[in-house]
Amino acid sequence: MNIPKGKEVKIAVNGKGIFEGLSNSPKMTLYSDLTLTLRSQFSPLLGDQSSSARTLLGVVGQLSRDVLGFGFSGQFKEQGYQVWTSTDPIRFSIEVMFHMKTSAKNDVFYPSQALMKLPLPYTSEKGIGLTAPGPSIAEAMGTTTQYGTRYSFRCGVFYLPNVIVEAVEPTMSSETDSEGYPIWCQLKIDISSIFTATQNEINLFGYGESKGYGTSSQGGTNY
Repeated sequence: MNIPKGKEVKIAVNGKGIFEGLSNSPKMTLYSDLTLTLRSQFSPLLGDQSSSARTLLGVVGQLSRDVLGFGFSGQFKEQGYQVWTSTDPIRFSIEVMFHMKTSAKNDVFYPSQALMKLPLPYTSEKGIGLTAPGPSIAEAMGTTTQYGTRYSFRCGVFYLPNVIVEAVEPTMSSETDSEGYPIWCQLKIDISSIFTATQNEINLFGYGESKGYGTSSQGGTNY
C-alpha cells in the first residue's frame, strides 16, 4: 500500500527506526487529525491585585474623594499588564492504527508492543532501581553516551529531534486470529519536546535538509 508522505509517522531511537529488527518492517500511519499544543503562561506585572499596598492605596483614594471631592480608586489598567512567566514544551497528540495483513502477531502485536514500552521505565541490568524512560540529562544536552537513549519524531512536515513519549493508550481489537492475537490495535500517543518550546523548533518543521532531514544543529540524527 502506498502511504501518503504526510500521513506516515516515524519514531527513532538513537537514530534507528523503532521497528527496525521486526520481521515485516511495519509502518505507522496517522489515523486521525494531528493535534499540536503550543502554550505560554502569563501573569500580571504587579502580581496579586488584592495586595495590602494596593488596598491601602484604594482606601486613601476613597477618603480623598469623601473629604476633598476628588480621589482615585488605586486601580489602574496598567496593573494588569501580562508578563510572560514560562512556556510549555511542544506537545503532539496523535493516533495510529495497525491492521492484520498476514499475521496479527507481526502486523499488530509486535509493533504495538514496541510503542507501549516508550513511556515506561525499565529495570537496569547494571545498577540499582529503574532506568527512566527517554534521554538522560547528558543526552538531552547533546552529549552522546554509550548507554543513552534519544528519541526523535516525524509526522509529515512535523519534526522534533529530541522528544519524550509521555503516554501511549492502546485499544486492542476483541477479535483475534487463530493464535489469539488481536487483528487490529489503535494507539493514542502523546509526545513532547524535552525542552521549553521556542520558535527555533517551529523552524524545523517542513521537508528538506534545512527543515528536518539530515543532521540537526540541535543534536541527534533527523529521522
